[in-house]
Amino acid sequence: MINLIKENQKVLFRGKEIDVKHLSKGSHKKIWYICDICEDEFKREVREREKSYAILPYDTCSNCSHIKREETNMNRFGVKYPAQSEEMLNKQKKTMMERHGVSNPMESKHFVEKIAETKMKNGTTSYSGEKFIVNGIFASRPQINISKKIDGKVNDYIFGKTADIVLHDDKVVIEYDGSGHTLNIKFGKKTEREFYSEELEYERRVLSSGWKFVRIKNEKDFSLDYDLIKREIDNMIHEDNYYLMIDIS
Repeated sequence: MINLIKENQKVLFRGKEIDVKHLSKGSHKKIWYICDICEDEFKREVREREKSYAILPYDTCSNCSHIKREETNMNRFGVKYPAQSEEMLNKQKKTMMERHGVSNPMESKHFVEKIAETKMKNGTTSYSGEKFIVNGIFASRPQINISKKIDGKVNDYIFGKTADIVLHDDKVVIEYDGSGHTLNIKFGKKTEREFYSEELEYERRVLSSGWKFVRIKNEKDFSLDYDLIKREIDNMIHEDNYYLMIDIS
């Protein structure tokens, strides 16, 4: 049964108002639902909602979608995230090898060039030039300087996303949020809710896999004390903490 916000909800169809109950399950029309977790109202295409509802019979908004995703993954693969499943990782590597001749997208020259081209077109970086491109993706000067200070790997693809800096030996993922961090919101490519929900989801994936997570916030691009940042990260690793926020303000 469709979980509608109001029973007599209407939509325009071929110039006429019709009751949403008369829409087919394959309809592209967006209608209102109520999240079964937080009870927030959200809009979704009927066909997309029907696909999701067929997998697990409850509705979730974008903020709560990770709960349903985790339950689905547990039912299918026995883990919350596909990145935790050796079977899924091997399958992904096999598919990449068969289609592109590499096991990791960042090893492909084609992927690297396409990412750099897209970044430039979207204006999602304030830098240009070869020296700021690492693994086909633009990196900020602070990102590069921090990685050099702590001997990290810049723009490394891990847990389904390209992370700013990765320390593989210590199992640490580091995200650096400079002034260009929220450009997708400013340009209207994503809503604030979508943007920050994706960030939280990535943090959950990293932490649930037994890795540590560091977020460095410097949205006004203040000068950085790289020695201090290194000490903070070293302390987190040695004290066996799993999450660190460094807020430069």
